[in-house]
Amino acid sequence: MSTITDKMRLMPIVLAALFFLSREVPTQAQPSAFRVVHQMSAALPDSAVTAFFLDGKLYCAASGVVLQAEQAGGQVLRFTPDTLLLRYDENIDYAVRHPVTFDLYFTTRDRKGRSALYVRPFGEGKKNKARRMELDGLEISHPVFATDGRTMVFSSSGREGRHDYDLWYARQTKDGWGEPHRLGTRVNTGQDETEPVICGNNLFFVSRGHSDDGLSHLFVTPLFSPRLTGDTVGMPRLGAGPVVRMPSPFNGDGASSSLVLDTVGSMAHWLFSDGNRRDAHPLYSYSGDLRARFLWGYVRDVSGAPLPGTAISVLRGSAEACSTQTDSLGFYSIYLPSSDDFKILFRHPGCFIDTLPMDAVQPSGGLLVTELQRDITLGSLPLRTPFFYLDLFGPGASTTLSSHGVAMLAPLVRFLRDNPTCSVTLSLCNDLTHDRTFNSLLTDQRIAALRDHLSALLPATVRVTILNLCSGDDGCNTASGLSRLVVVLD
Repeated sequence: MSTITDKMRLMPIVLAALFFLSREVPTQAQPSAFRVVHQMSAALPDSAVTAFFLDGKLYCAASGVVLQAEQAGGQVLRFTPDTLLLRYDENIDYAVRHPVTFDLYFTTRDRKGRSALYVRPFGEGKKNKARRMELDGLEISHPVFATDGRTMVFSSSGREGRHDYDLWYARQTKDGWGEPHRLGTRVNTGQDETEPVICGNNLFFVSRGHSDDGLSHLFVTPLFSPRLTGDTVGMPRLGAGPVVRMPSPFNGDGASSSLVLDTVGSMAHWLFSDGNRRDAHPLYSYSGDLRARFLWGYVRDVSGAPLPGTAISVLRGSAEACSTQTDSLGFYSIYLPSSDDFKILFRHPGCFIDTLPMDAVQPSGGLLVTELQRDITLGSLPLRTPFFYLDLFGPGASTTLSSHGVAMLAPLVRFLRDNPTCSVTLSLCNDLTHDRTFNSLLTDQRIAALRDHLSALLPATVRVTILNLCSGDDGCNTASGLSRLVVVLD
């Protein structure tokens, strides 16, 4: 089995920050409302292996040396060896600070590619020497910390590197770091899961096992999920939420992705290898933040059965921002910027269309993707099969649609607006008295009110035919008190 270092030496690395509020978004298998805005470009060393931020500065590890980027005027001028980190250990390939104690955690690799973790207490002096940190004999790569510093997540190939890379975690105790545990099978697969990044309650990581194309892509899952026990919330679970592939532009065709976090600059940075540029190591820098809404859920029919292949369109105003569809389990997911209003349409053949409005929200601050779940139930639509509405109008001989009638017609109106090439035949009867002429005239007046209501709401392309069932020789003269609208869609 090759090591992470061996695999990453083949990857040209590109650096970018995330930016949202896209106005033109390409539709992909996992869509996005994000885009990136170019700020800076340069070239990484050919032998670059990893890149990371520490104290607001960009570093990369290349040829066994830690290099720091020198920047000026939006350009990376050069990468030079960093004397401070090299003083701690010349084999450092990754470093991160604890968010509470500011202790420096860093990893090194030996000639066989095995990774070891060291911790150096914050401050200067002889007492602050780095010491190797052991966690049950595990090889440890790319440690990251939850916001409160009490949980550390890292990648490991197990003891002595005998397995694929999985994500592990350890809890901080009064005596140090406790026993490490795997995050579980929702996150870990039979292939490599590496390079975790924690941003708010979001755990980003790189995986090959979650990808259909066999390439490494960037995924996200909630770090903590509450454990419900009756009416109380117990100890939160780690890695128990849904795992979703990050959308475009974070994952592109033929590209492998990862993420690094600059806590000083409050920016997330996107690393990827471009499969179309194997001979180049370009560096791109973008600005922005990751505040957004991650919307997910399941689409089912009224019996609770999943509706795979449901088309989902996200509209900003009248323009489609992005689209997706449900998988075989009826599951969908999509990313929306926090600061915009959206209307989301759910369409499935033979079902009424459902509309989900998403109002703009104020981000809570910091880098945070707010997770929202919305499960949708779509009612079946019997095309060419008559169905009917009763008592759409007010009491007595009223010729005005009641508020109840307007509400009852709303799903029909919504469907016809979203399917403007459909035709509908409406047959109205009002058998209120023994006077056939009166019933026919009342039906005519109610047809006029119904036609005015529909014409104001429907596009002109919808073909609407309204028939008076009380006209003609048979008429309506039984005084049954019945007021019924028969509907046939085609």
